This record gives sequence, C-alpha cells and structure tokens, in this order.
Amino acid sequence: MWRRLVWLAAAAVVIVAGYWLLQYGPDPRSRDAAGHCLLRARAYVDPRRRMLGMQNLEDADWADVSVTISGIYVTGPQANQPTGSFVQNLPLGDSRVAAHEVREIHLENFQGQEVPRWIPITMRVDQVGLRATIAGEACTAQIGLPH
Repeated sequence: MWRRLVWLAAAAVVIVAGYWLLQYGPDPRSRDAAGHCLLRARAYVDPRRRMLGMQNLEDADWADVSVTISGIYVTGPQANQPTGSFVQNLPLGDSRVAAHEVREIHLENFQGQEVPRWIPITMRVDQVGLRATIAGEACTAQIGLPH
C-alpha cells in the first residue's frame, strides 16, 4: 500500500515538473543587461510621403504601441538644434502591430511638448523609440536612423 502511494506521488511530481518545463521554456525575446524585454524592430522614414514606418520583427503581435521620435531642425533659426521628443500612441481600437507586419504613421500626427506637432519640412527624424506589450510584458526598442 505505501509503495503504491509513493509511486503515485512520484508520478505526480514528474508530471507537474514536465508540464512546468514545457509551459515555461526559455524566453525567445531579447533582453538587455538589466533583463528588460527588447523589441526586434525596424523603422524608416519616407520623407516624400511624410510617413514613419515600423516593422514588427517578432513572432508575436505587439499591443498598446507607443512611438517616440526625435531629431534635429534642418531649416530656420533653429537649424541643427535638437527637436525634443514627439509621441504618437496608436489608437486604442487599433493599437496592434501584427507579427512581421509594417505599420505607418503620418509624421504630422506626432505631438510634442514645446512644439505642438512634428513639422516634416523643417525637422528630420534621427531616433525612433518604440514601446509595446508582448504577452503582457512591456518591451522597448531604440532605433537610430541614417541621415
């Protein structure tokens, strides 16, 4: 009788441990030195169409996406000065970027603190910051753009 209980208990432990190992395998997402989740992403600017594009290079969808851009003024009295940060949160009803898909945003939609809107004619994007949620975890990316 005791042997049977010991075997049943051992079998239960093996089953639970196997399930736990399968459920919580190694995390495929990249991490920085502090362990924060990093997005695999690509970004670009199409100046002709005045669009910022971002591509989700993950195997999972991004949710609650927020994009921050910064750069420099290219004309006017502030030429060669930093622009500060401008933010665009994707709308609540459409805040996802599907895995391996591209999403574009009009540059004029980005809002700033000192200047109300991004002005593509006088500003050039140098940096793109992305924040998104994957499986309930907040992940980020910082992408430098070529001039």
